[in-house]
Amino acid sequence: MFGGEKRAGDVCSLIMRKRRHVIPLRLTEKELQYLKRQAEQSGMSREKFLRALIMGETIHPRPCTHHATLIARICRSRWRESA
Repeated sequence: MFGGEKRAGDVCSLIMRKRRHVIPLRLTEKELQYLKRQAEQSGMSREKFLRALIMGETIHPRPCTHHATLIARICRSRWRESA
């Protein structure tokens, strides 16, 4: 890199350097499937999901795919009513 420029790959490597500790974790098939489902519902990777739980974050399911469309329709209808 020249002149202190940073690329996206460099940022990822900096983050990875901070996470040097590996914790082996053994799960049953049932536990693994549950973890996968929970992570998928939250929209996070399994690793990110577990880190969020460890840090005490509240995990919410990601909004359904048509959620943004519904909100836009509601906003448009309210805007029309107020005009």
